[in-house]
Amino acid sequence: MRGIMTKRSILDQEKFWEIIKYLTLLDTKKSFQAICSELSITKPQLNSFITFLKEVSFQFEIESCSEEYFLVPLKESQGVKVKIEMSLLEWLYFQAHFPSFSTIADKPYHKELASKLAEIENENQKHDLFAPLEVLDNIYNNELNIVDISVKNPVQSTVEFIQEAIILEQTVSLDITGFQQSLNVYPRKIVYLDGCFNLIGESLKDGCLINLKFDHIVNAQVAGAKEWEVVFSAYEIDEFISSLRFISDNSKRLVLKLFSLEKFNLNVDYQFFEKPCLFTNTNGDHIWAATVEPNEKLYDWLAHIVDDVEILDPIDFKRDFIDYCERKLKKLA
Repeated sequence: MRGIMTKRSILDQEKFWEIIKYLTLLDTKKSFQAICSELSITKPQLNSFITFLKEVSFQFEIESCSEEYFLVPLKESQGVKVKIEMSLLEWLYFQAHFPSFSTIADKPYHKELASKLAEIENENQKHDLFAPLEVLDNIYNNELNIVDISVKNPVQSTVEFIQEAIILEQTVSLDITGFQQSLNVYPRKIVYLDGCFNLIGESLKDGCLINLKFDHIVNAQVAGAKEWEVVFSAYEIDEFISSLRFISDNSKRLVLKLFSLEKFNLNVDYQFFEKPCLFTNTNGDHIWAATVEPNEKLYDWLAHIVDDVEILDPIDFKRDFIDYCERKLKKLA
């Protein structure tokens, strides 16, 4: 700090942020001499930082006693919050910048910013850019068309067909094993439940929520141009899925320690992360948790990010994941 800091480099210096953090979090009156001693700076340098903070509307009072000066923090300055309101489009633009943040991971201001952005992103999951982006990429870039489900993998083909119908907001007509008449459905979500793919949708007949296993769907086609007014909110859909998972009793509370917020993503198809949360523990570690149903797609997702996370709990999930990885390695050998 005693060296000359240029305008170009000052933001990249840890000492700059150390001083800013110290002064903005100061909660008791303290002498200039004590502050300079703790921060290893001179009084002129301290004065320059006080002036800088006043320029960004963070105020102090300065008292003098027996030729000694004291810095007095003001509660009104400590309580200042900067609010940023964005339109949905602006939020999508903003999220598109997130991957580029990894290029500044070594900057002293990056860690706390990344932590705060992760909190904001978690609070706005319903507007997440990346989770649906992979589906869009499959359809837009790979020109995925509605497929004939009588091909080699009928379940996967039906899943792709319904997924596109969800995106295009189309109603579908389904032939179900054991039913003589077709079932007209407005599909809302595809999730992995109770060991297989499930379709959550609204019945066009009575407007009720229904859950259909893809194994029982023998034929699917667009129901026509019939428009459907959505009955249930996204929150109600998630609550319905939670109740189904509770009945099946196959769920586990997965807890991960994140080594890299930038590389952690939830881009995994058809997985329902129930009650997700992200927090920082007393050691400063980022911890993510959600209720999940163990399955191979979930294990495969974890295998791709295994260098950036640690499974903390549950132990049996961690053991099953290790077994899955060992089986994969044997197949590759």
